[in-house]
Amino acid sequence: MDKQELDAIRERCAKATPGPWHRDGSEVRNGDGVFVVNDFWVHADAEFTTHARTDIPALLAEIDRLNNDLIKQREAIAIFLGNNGIRLFANDTTEDFIKALDGNKDYLGGNGENG
Repeated sequence: MDKQELDAIRERCAKATPGPWHRDGSEVRNGDGVFVVNDFWVHADAEFTTHARTDIPALLAEIDRLNNDLIKQREAIAIFLGNNGIRLFANDTTEDFIKALDGNKDYLGGNGENG
């Protein structure tokens, strides 16, 4: 999902009636009781709900992609650290990985920075 797609979703979200929304029979209202979905739709709300069917699956796919990337990066870091005698465990957090890297800057060229 590229920046343009995410920006379009953010824009639709910002223009829509603030939530949370609640269903009342065939009508949808926000927390203040204002109708969001009924016979007299606000254009921005209609645009938001119309795109929800594609936006939500796209956002979920992006979350999956980012999580998969994170898993691969964590596995690579764990291998790197393991090859240098540093042991991490599957339930270690990202912060644990960062601390392990930070504590072993000499393996990264002396200062932990690129190069």
